[in-house]
Amino acid sequence: MKFVGVDWLPDSRSLAIQTMNRAQTKLDVWRFDVAAARATLVLSDSDPALVYHKELQFADGGKTWIVSYEVDGHPHLFRYGADGTRK
Repeated sequence: MKFVGVDWLPDSRSLAIQTMNRAQTKLDVWRFDVAAARATLVLSDSDPALVYHKELQFADGGKTWIVSYEVDGHPHLFRYGADGTRK
């Protein structure tokens, strides 16, 4: 596993940590609560053709997470809730 990105969430109390496996076919995004020193897996996606763009943006005060990556040879934006559900 390797870290591919770390970003502060809008609340400035948590970090979004993005990791990928060595083959770069699986992306995990974690929410790390700094005060509690606890990580929670928010979303996980895998595909043999996955190409990650390291794009992670937050909307609605951190309630919506927008991730960009390629699955079919073209970049796509995926919108998730802070609980990891795809919207």
